[in-house]
Amino acid sequence: MKTTKTKITIFAIIISSIAVLIGAFILRPDGTFNRLSGGLDAVAGSEYVTAEVLEITSEKCMGFEQTSDPDQVAGGRCDVLRVLVTSGEKEGTEGFVEFDYANAGVEINEGTKMQLLRIPEPEFSDDTYLFMDLNRSNLLIWVSIIFAIVTIFIGRWRGVGAIVGLILTFLVLLYFMFPALLEGKSPLAVAVVAASGLVLILLYTAHGLSIRTSVAVLGTLFGIGLTAVISYLVVEFGNFSGISSDDDFLLAGVTQIRLDGLLLAGIIFASVGVLNDVTVTQASSVWEIKESQPNYSYKELFVSGMRIGRDHIASTVYTLLFTYAGAALPTLLLIVLADRPTGFIISSEAISQEIVRTLVGSIGLVLAVPITTILAAVLAEKKS
Repeated sequence: MKTTKTKITIFAIIISSIAVLIGAFILRPDGTFNRLSGGLDAVAGSEYVTAEVLEITSEKCMGFEQTSDPDQVAGGRCDVLRVLVTSGEKEGTEGFVEFDYANAGVEINEGTKMQLLRIPEPEFSDDTYLFMDLNRSNLLIWVSIIFAIVTIFIGRWRGVGAIVGLILTFLVLLYFMFPALLEGKSPLAVAVVAASGLVLILLYTAHGLSIRTSVAVLGTLFGIGLTAVISYLVVEFGNFSGISSDDDFLLAGVTQIRLDGLLLAGIIFASVGVLNDVTVTQASSVWEIKESQPNYSYKELFVSGMRIGRDHIASTVYTLLFTYAGAALPTLLLIVLADRPTGFIISSEAISQEIVRTLVGSIGLVLAVPITTILAAVLAEKKS
């Protein structure tokens, strides 16, 4: 009996994998989307470069009156930076950057590394350099190294698998999901295929090939499908436009993406990580219970597993809420600052989107718990 159950599970995984491969083939991007151009970076010969600040000199900024303080101007502090270019065609040369603290919102010191846009000036001896952002590459490298060391030290080979999975996730996002969305493919279909494909790859990479992992995979795929259906219905009946910030307006103006579809994709993709966590925990819990209580029946395994699952549900729902609220914190604060009735604020597009993200994602993960527990209990049960 157990052999038959195992075969059915393996067959379900194979069918799911084939469906994902077919979907990925149909939705594959062909690189036809157009990148934004026409700004200063479109000037012939311009390039993005990195640089290091050598010297800071206070000077009057264009459009402002100098105050009695040489380091301050009406409207904000402004300095001229002498920088050493550390990449690009003019690497090793020096240049000057006019830096307006009021617009940049960051503090600059000697030795600060930054990203600049170099615009060639054929009529003058010096090129023009515009401040774009700070160069945080070294910080990101060190944080990544620390993350890798901690993950591998604690997780051993599972930690290595987790890091490999993280890299694969970035590759899928950069080379499949983002290009497919920008080319006008269905956001709902792209999100479901990308999320399902990552689940099939990541769970087996991190947890190994086993029936236990297969149970977690099937539970997660069920959660993804359910989340997709519910989110589609909610967004349609709620008449969401998907536009809740300036970035959304910009994206709507320069691409053919339907923003309501992008909202759907965001809900689905954001729920995958939490679904993985829940389903893997449930499958592992049932197997551990069976190891400690080998005489437990299917029903006893299910009941014991659900006790653990209920505790996990509560903490995971909070995780979703905190994640969404933290990501949208600036937007939420601006809306709350508006002098409007509470009912108006709650039903606004921006607030409603975050509520829908949290609740729909939570419904999917909550229902994935009993499904995963049932599958795990059936497959873990041994004949007496």
